Amino acid sequence: MEKESKKFNIKPFYKTADSLLRARIKTIDDVKNFYIGVNNLASEISSNQNFINEAGSIKYSDNIKLREGVNYILAYGQVIEKSKLFVKKSLKKVKLNAFLDKNPRERSEIIIILKEAEVYFYNLKQEFEKYKKDQAEKDEITGKEMESLRNDIKKHDEEIKAIRDAKFIKQIKEDINIGPLSLKNGSVYYGKEYLKLTSQIKNLCVLFMQASKDIDWFVSDDSIREVLNAKDDLSRDGIEKVVSKLRCILRGKNKAIRIERRDNKGYMPIFNKIR
Repeated sequence: MEKESKKFNIKPFYKTADSLLRARIKTIDDVKNFYIGVNNLASEISSNQNFINEAGSIKYSDNIKLREGVNYILAYGQVIEKSKLFVKKSLKKVKLNAFLDKNPRERSEIIIILKEAEVYFYNLKQEFEKYKKDQAEKDEITGKEMESLRNDIKKHDEEIKAIRDAKFIKQIKEDINIGPLSLKNGSVYYGKEYLKLTSQIKNLCVLFMQASKDIDWFVSDDSIREVLNAKDDLSRDGIEKVVSKLRCILRGKNKAIRIERRDNKGYMPIFNKIR
């Protein structure tokens, strides 16, 4: 068994997961492939002790993308098993206990993703039921019909986005006080004044506040992308637009507050010495 474990390679699993999560869904067949593919991979991962041991090893402890991809596959795979979106398809069991026992720090993240997946597949199922009636049980939805389906599903994006945005603040267990800024009970204040921020701007502000607690205040573009739940290809200009919105809000309260661009790789918030 030890020799088998040493030869085990996690990369094929990750490559398959990455291709599934990045797949462009244009037709009903694309939806089915995603649905069945994620469930199959989740079942395989959750029952493969070699994979579970490898994912929980120190080798991958700092690989955020890999951990996030595995968490999404497992959570979505388990919800797919119960969603019965395509009734005729045989789905595999996805049991999370063994993975979570070996990787306990992923528990809270997976719980959040499970809620997101339940919302997504519930809404998707409702839309499919409506189209099945209109299309007399047709097995394909193409062209304008698929575009209309995607637009209907977009109506539920705010509900899913709220779940994603909430997870960053929930992970912070203690209040933060940096200069005139403070985080209390999930809300940001300037002095005693409550700052009404969008969830995206608030998450970015809290990230900078956390950075200001440390000696090294630098915050990388990748850290900002992660907090904004943004795609890897979010441009530097796109990041700067969000940072500029926060900068304008804070400097409207105090001109001494600065958020400086450094080395074209990130930002340095100057909060700590402001009074």
